[in-house]
Amino acid sequence: MLWAKFFGIHDLAAHPGSAQSSGDSADAAHQETESQIVSANRRAVSHGQLAAVEFSVVPRGYRADQVDAVLAECQAEIDRLRAQQAPHAQRAQDTER
Repeated sequence: MLWAKFFGIHDLAAHPGSAQSSGDSADAAHQETESQIVSANRRAVSHGQLAAVEFSVVPRGYRADQVDAVLAECQAEIDRLRAQQAPHAQRAQDTER
């Protein structure tokens, strides 16, 4: 029972619904944190600050969904920059001829 006090679990039997509601609020807080990480990573990529990208560590490495989201954002930024550069590259080719 010492571990229960250490982790703040006092008497779940006395409060039968408390385990469910605390689990639900922990899940909601976790989802909010994950959403904040994804949003912060999106901003970092769009501003070219790749060193600011962070991923949550899970037992087997980083969260794959967060890594995938950053890679997708990087690809979108690369595509945007290429599209922005294309007219200039075409003009440069035309002047070389």
